[in-house]
Amino acid sequence: MEFIFTDRDYDRLGINKLQSRGYNPEVWDLSLIFNASYSNKHKHSRCMKGDLCNVLSNKKQVYSLLDNLTSSDIILSISAVSLQNYFLYKEINKKNIRLGFFQGAYLPQLQPRKSIKSLSRNEFNFQLIIKILKKIYAIIISSLRNKISADFVVTIGLKHQKEISNIFYISENYSLIKSHSLDFDKYLKSEQQKQKKIKNTIESEFIVFIDEAVTHHSDYDHAGIEPDCDEQIYYKEINNFFDLIEKEMGIKVVIAAHPKSVYENKGDLFNNRKIIYGKTAELVSNSKLVLLHASTSINFAIIYRKPLIYLTSLSYSGDFRRKINLRANELNLIPITLPLNEKDSINFSSNFEKYEDYFKNYIKYPGSSNKLFWDTVCDYLNK
Repeated sequence: MEFIFTDRDYDRLGINKLQSRGYNPEVWDLSLIFNASYSNKHKHSRCMKGDLCNVLSNKKQVYSLLDNLTSSDIILSISAVSLQNYFLYKEINKKNIRLGFFQGAYLPQLQPRKSIKSLSRNEFNFQLIIKILKKIYAIIISSLRNKISADFVVTIGLKHQKEISNIFYISENYSLIKSHSLDFDKYLKSEQQKQKKIKNTIESEFIVFIDEAVTHHSDYDHAGIEPDCDEQIYYKEINNFFDLIEKEMGIKVVIAAHPKSVYENKGDLFNNRKIIYGKTAELVSNSKLVLLHASTSINFAIIYRKPLIYLTSLSYSGDFRRKINLRANELNLIPITLPLNEKDSINFSSNFEKYEDYFKNYIKYPGSSNKLFWDTVCDYLNK
């Protein structure tokens, strides 16, 4: 992993499931190698359950671990091949170690803008020029290298399958495991445990806002970029909108907190609204309406067929606005642009035929099993 291995990762990467199926999983946390500043800043969030996590600080340690692997071992990766990690995948291929790729979620992706002319004057600056040149350099270098070979890839939808080679930058000769997103796993578990009601925590009717930690997500540090919106502006706009929609619908907004958010240390940013962690699926399933920007947790709204409102703002970064518009367009929806005033009407509707398309393209591969994601992977590996 190129990100810090967290408690959330322990659950979503199926550690307990892999162990129960007879495997002895190890996690290689490479965040110190690829981004030491990010890794050190967020080291408090690292999961250290048992002895399964190896925190590596240099390439020599990586090569040493690879030397201990045999052809009976398997490497599963969520990281696409890049200039930084090419050495790792090249060594894996050289040693003929089985290699598989997977993603827990996949959403409509922004495409690179085709020409410099399409950039606004505000965006055309020295830093952007450097970024473009680095991208061109990366493309040239990648084209000179042999593509990495994978033994298998787990696909979670029709559009995901079409983009696999481009997502991971691997050759096209691999076996395909058809499955679903990890959000669909959460849905299956929720249904099995019949946890469709959240008792004693919220009102009988409510609106849910799917939080994305827009102003303080740790991924900003990993990518070395500024947040998508200024904190003071963001919460002023979003809370004003919540006031308006609560008045119009007569019910309260509840915050489904992003797992990487840190609201307990930031004061009352949502104006005394309830903030609930780890219950996004249940909150969406019981809500009257879902509000969001561009979160992967839209999957729950699609699964439970809930009406949606996408929220954007001219105060957000250009890429974030484009991402919101792209994902709303996938469902034939138009985002509401903040700030609103009391004279503006709040309209929303749902095209459930588009929900069906989205489900097949991004949430669950048609015809795939309803087994849990990691059971499907283990079944393939045990063949």
